[in-house]
Amino acid sequence: MPYSHYITNSRFVLLTGAGASVPFGFKTLDQLLDLVTNEIKSAKEKDLLNRIVVSLKSNLKDQDRDSVNLEHVLEVIEQFRFADRVVSEFINSNSDTKAKIKVGLRLRESIFKALLSHFDRISEIDETAILELYQPLFARISLYLPKNSKLIPVFTTNYDRTIEYLHDDRRFLVKDGFRRDIRDGLVWNPLEFNELTDSLESLIQLPLFKLHGSVGWYRDLKSNQIELITRKLAPTELEQRLVNAVLYPAQTKSVTEEPYLTCYDYFEECLRNARLLVVIGHSFGDSYLNHIIKKSFTANSDLRLLIFNPGFAKSSIRSRFSALRLPDDQITKSYHYFSPKEDGEKLLEMLEQELKKVVKSLQTQGTTILRLQESLEGVLVRGSGRAFYKIEDNKKRAFPDLETFYALGNRSEDVRRLPDEQIQVIPNGEDYESVYRGRLIRQEGTASVWIILNIERHHVRSWDILHEWGRDDTEVDVVEKKDMEKYPKGNPI
Repeated sequence: MPYSHYITNSRFVLLTGAGASVPFGFKTLDQLLDLVTNEIKSAKEKDLLNRIVVSLKSNLKDQDRDSVNLEHVLEVIEQFRFADRVVSEFINSNSDTKAKIKVGLRLRESIFKALLSHFDRISEIDETAILELYQPLFARISLYLPKNSKLIPVFTTNYDRTIEYLHDDRRFLVKDGFRRDIRDGLVWNPLEFNELTDSLESLIQLPLFKLHGSVGWYRDLKSNQIELITRKLAPTELEQRLVNAVLYPAQTKSVTEEPYLTCYDYFEECLRNARLLVVIGHSFGDSYLNHIIKKSFTANSDLRLLIFNPGFAKSSIRSRFSALRLPDDQITKSYHYFSPKEDGEKLLEMLEQELKKVVKSLQTQGTTILRLQESLEGVLVRGSGRAFYKIEDNKKRAFPDLETFYALGNRSEDVRRLPDEQIQVIPNGEDYESVYRGRLIRQEGTASVWIILNIERHHVRSWDILHEWGRDDTEVDVVEKKDMEKYPKGNPI
């Protein structure tokens, strides 16, 4: 899927974890264990939970025993599905192995249910509290963005919907990757992120990527689509049609599946070009995310890291972060939550110092880059990524796909490879329009109609959608199977 270069060329990136939602009453992983323990009603499940906790603590030194959290418990429970011997270690019962496994799996589901219930309480949160936290943060960052590019990519491992709530404020535009579908309501469609443009300069634009999913995300068991549903669901819907689509702590991260594939890919692409990664309340417990961060700091020597997290006083977080082996001179830490109630202005000043360092660095490169742009006028260029550009009017214009690149008379041997740092600082121009965008096709001998959008084919489930766009069935091209399969399959529309 083609990325939005308007997003991936951002200079500042925000990553939030559980600590960012503490000011709104949400729990961290350490606190969730007590919450879940109180929520479990079944005596057998509670007994199993206690046995797991006791066993985990017995394997730790006295000073580390308080570090056992819900993720550690779930790591044990996840094994119940694969190893009978693990179950027998924790359940002291004469029942057979299948019965023991059932207790473990019921406990797993009870924990998941308690987690979703805890994070699905946006109606209880005061709108003012959300704005008090995020409005000064985003406003301060936006002061250091170009006037026509008030965009800040936001990545979060949180399930709650606090950032989405900012969409109701007229100063913000939040895009979360869900597009309204005539039949199904809000359906995941990563092309939604391409709707953000520099023509919306009066708004602070927040493309929001929820790396572990969100309350309200459900996978349709028949279509495999991801839907965003905020209404209360009937029990029959959950049993027959939908399954929750969040990634719980300790679960294997399904980063090769949508919507997680797009979210993690955007994070990696953004860090290729970013100059400052601001991390709030994140505990560095996602190994794949850590891999991306480590790789990005190795490849991008201009990237700086600013961390707000009092949890660094805990050995578990310190050890996970230390394992990344990031350059000390690129890191600034604060042992505070980013909260207006806790030295808010002092923390904003710390943020501003980092922003100024980035801007000064960019200004130093500015004169050199301007000369570079002038010397590249009309030249085809690329960096280490997949994108090809042409420099026009001192701006780089991206080709959305190779078909368009070749259709416009270009040759790959004419493309000049530049260092990423030079590509990054050349301003973005308007992307070329794909020569195949919007083409309607149908495979020989079949009735299904597909539309080509950014080199992907999307099944058109209803002509009502295309009629709204002013299209009709006379525009459909009949193609052979081999031509149909040239296009990767995208989400239906």
